[in-house]
Amino acid sequence: ALSSVYDSVELLGRARDPSAKFNHILRRKAKGAVDPVLPEVLAANTSVVSPDDNSRINDLIITGKGYQAVKALESVKHRVDKDSTICFMNDGLGVLEDARQKFFTDTKSSPMLLYGHMSHRLGFNKQHNAVKEISSGKVMMSMPPIKSGKNSGLHRAVSLQERDHLLESFRKAEGLRGSFSLLDSWLRFKLPSVIFESVAEPICLMFDIPYEGIIQNPPAMYMMHKLLDEILLVVEALPEVQGSVIIRDFVRGPGPKRLLYNMLNERRKQDSELRWRVESGLPTDVKFLNGYFVSRAKKLGLNISCNTMMWNMVKSKHSIAVEKRNSYVPMEETSVPGDLGFKFRTSPRK
Repeated sequence: ALSSVYDSVELLGRARDPSAKFNHILRRKAKGAVDPVLPEVLAANTSVVSPDDNSRINDLIITGKGYQAVKALESVKHRVDKDSTICFMNDGLGVLEDARQKFFTDTKSSPMLLYGHMSHRLGFNKQHNAVKEISSGKVMMSMPPIKSGKNSGLHRAVSLQERDHLLESFRKAEGLRGSFSLLDSWLRFKLPSVIFESVAEPICLMFDIPYEGIIQNPPAMYMMHKLLDEILLVVEALPEVQGSVIIRDFVRGPGPKRLLYNMLNERRKQDSELRWRVESGLPTDVKFLNGYFVSRAKKLGLNISCNTMMWNMVKSKHSIAVEKRNSYVPMEETSVPGDLGFKFRTSPRK
């Protein structure tokens, strides 16, 4: 009751309505209950790895949010060596470089590091431990440039035969449709999701609107175009993909705006994930989205003031939300044991 009159008291365990994000996975009954008729139970067995396990890891794939990658790798970094292969299949850009700077500064003893991205769309229902493929896509991997300079990412550093064990694992899983490509093709494959999360998400947070509100709001549309133009300016200037026809045609054509509008229309009834994470005080990937482009632009001598403003705005709002949540007084409603009821009874027995 206090939560309705005092902002610093938060009710714990409040029942939340099921998300409408995956209506094709969960079907709502007439009275609001959820009927899990479509999810398929996970076939993979859950295994717990002991912290004392020092066995060598030959192939390692790191997935999830970008901010989670370094922590995940830190727990197993002692189990990889120069003959290991690590594929970073995380959200955002610059995750591999962040991990390499923290753990693998010695290039002679460093494992092989690969970029990865997956376009399969999956829905996971934690309550029922079930997963469902929403739409089929593909998996693409590439190698980071081993040197700086022009065209440094347009050549393979090693032949596929030297790392064929990881690729062979993807080939055996035909549904994944895994492949290895040059850096420019991989970046073209990765950019749509990065652009959407770097443009649409911070605008929803800034204007406090859902995705569909962007199209209906002229100032939001103007800001969206400014952010997009700055990001494409940085992408075209990246030295590792200089001379790439694939990147040039993408950034100079109508594709980015068309993709952005299509993704907004697909998700127009959904709420922004970034807005929810910031309001909840949860970590975000802004460092590997707008922050990545700001960092690369600074090195290239480019001015992208709108992305810089968005990056600072997200960090500021997140800091305020964390401080606010830390000020809450947690309260939990519990039952009083029968033998202690006399201490708390406020009315006589009937």
